[in-house]
Amino acid sequence: MRLPVLIGLLLVGGVILTMWRGRNKKVDLTREQVAVTIQNFLDGSGGQWDWDDFLSFQIADPRLEEIRERCNGLSEEFPATEAGHYCGPGGVELMRRFISELRQESA
Repeated sequence: MRLPVLIGLLLVGGVILTMWRGRNKKVDLTREQVAVTIQNFLDGSGGQWDWDDFLSFQIADPRLEEIRERCNGLSEEFPATEAGHYCGPGGVELMRRFISELRQESA
């Protein structure tokens, strides 16, 4: 009876450890990929989980990670003024500036 419980706990622990390690892995994205992700979010043309994935996984490039972190906090920094919107107009304007900066840096 104790052996099956121990095996179950080890399996659950292994799954949790694997998920934790994967969660802490930084992704390699280009400036253009980040610009496209933000643009698609603003246009509503991204995939169902694209924005959530973008906000959830750290980016290896420090500048792009800084942008990701800033985007992650826009709903608090610029609260939405309309129901169903992620953030207010100031946050949308900031995301548009990020897109412009990223595309200028890529050129």
